[in-house]
Amino acid sequence: MIDEMAANFCRLKKCKKVYTVIFYSFLVGGILLVLYSFISMTSLSWDWLAVAGGVDPLSPISFLMIGVSIVLAPLSLFFAYKGSIRQNDLAMILLIMLNAADLLLMFVLLRHHFFQRLMVGFWVFTVYSAGAIVLAVICLRANITYHYLEQQPGFPLFNERAEEQRFNKIQRGIKDEFQQEMERRMKTATDSMSDLGAASGELEKYVPEHKPSDMDSI
Repeated sequence: MIDEMAANFCRLKKCKKVYTVIFYSFLVGGILLVLYSFISMTSLSWDWLAVAGGVDPLSPISFLMIGVSIVLAPLSLFFAYKGSIRQNDLAMILLIMLNAADLLLMFVLLRHHFFQRLMVGFWVFTVYSAGAIVLAVICLRANITYHYLEQQPGFPLFNERAEEQRFNKIQRGIKDEFQQEMERRMKTATDSMSDLGAASGELEKYVPEHKPSDMDSI
């Protein structure tokens, strides 16, 4: 039992480490994705020739990337939080579906030559969504182990002394209930004995008294 608890404790630590890496990866990745989208609007996609010609220099791809990033990044972070910190499997499935939809959108836009002016944007969003899907799968695998550990004795501390104290507490609770039942039965039994004693006293009144007779002299 001690060896099993130690092994389960190591598994739990690995799961928590995976959850921490996943959550902060989505946090940092989401921030960088939004920042890149805004930077691309003001610098990378700025067309100086368009400015000279009096045309709006901002490329439509910039607005698209900002719109996608401010939806994709916060939702991905929320699902990552629910899936890693709260061990919610449904949240990770939704995370995979969300980023798979983004990948599909990126390839459709690429096919329609939407990224001609800013091919880097296509790769940024593709790498983000592909990485998000990989991390979600890793988190789902960690959740399987975590749910298994939840059913094992000693969770979540997996400490022999803590488990022994918990077992003793349960035993004391059972003993207390037993003692209460015994006290109730003994109280009832005591009352019954008192009644029996009173009945015996009443019977003594009817014991015939010994009267001397001629046979006593013999």
